Amino acid sequence: MSNIPEIKTLHGGWKFRPPNELSLQILTNREIWFASIDTLNDPFDSTQDTIEVINKTEDALKERIEKIQTAIDAPRQYVSHRAGSYKPCFIFSLCGNVNNSLMWAHYARNHSGIAYGLDFSNDQKLHLRSNVLEVIYNRSISELYEEAVLIFDRYYKNNRAEELKEQYHYSMNIMRYLQYLTKGNEWSYEEERRLITGGADTLQGQALKYEDESLKYIVFGLQVDLAYKERVINLIKECRLDYVKLYQVHADFNNKQMLYEELN
Repeated sequence: MSNIPEIKTLHGGWKFRPPNELSLQILTNREIWFASIDTLNDPFDSTQDTIEVINKTEDALKERIEKIQTAIDAPRQYVSHRAGSYKPCFIFSLCGNVNNSLMWAHYARNHSGIAYGLDFSNDQKLHLRSNVLEVIYNRSISELYEEAVLIFDRYYKNNRAEELKEQYHYSMNIMRYLQYLTKGNEWSYEEERRLITGGADTLQGQALKYEDESLKYIVFGLQVDLAYKERVINLIKECRLDYVKLYQVHADFNNKQMLYEELN
């Protein structure tokens, strides 16, 4: 058996899907669906009022940047992240770990579906329009503000200019999308990452194309139907995606573990 396949960057993750026709569109159309907030499966998701803390965080971080502006290229060209200035955001959810039995059970129809391994690190169709951020479970808004400023201060005190600039944008991306990143602790098993995009005029969600090379893996669940598996393999050949690595999950029942066999 092979090692567990991994998406090693934070710019991607795993999409668990049931064995149906809709699931194949990720493969055949090379597009992913960004859902509107109203269609998420948790009615408490993305409902917190975060405007005050977002603006407070931006003010604190900008003040630190301006004190060392000579160390940062074009420091006043940073983009404002003021809350309340955005069109609706849309979410494509991923999991950080393919070896998550609960995700296979809940989102891949009792281990009978597939998992897409996606890495958008170099995806020019999506990279500049979206942000992949980890969901924050069971944290108060005030705690998140304190954490953002604390992390930023580590770079500020050491005067590490390039890292400081990068950390400002990362911290503010988190704060900008904070409303869409906080969930109750009962959801933490999902190990969720969210690809978030905004600026659309529709409230219904949207499908966006990704570059072929962003699809790295397809993993077949422990109880996948052989006919469905064969169909996926044939589609990969038809779409000329021979570089996509295929894995089959097997069971080690004695140790209650999933094992992974590389197929190509």
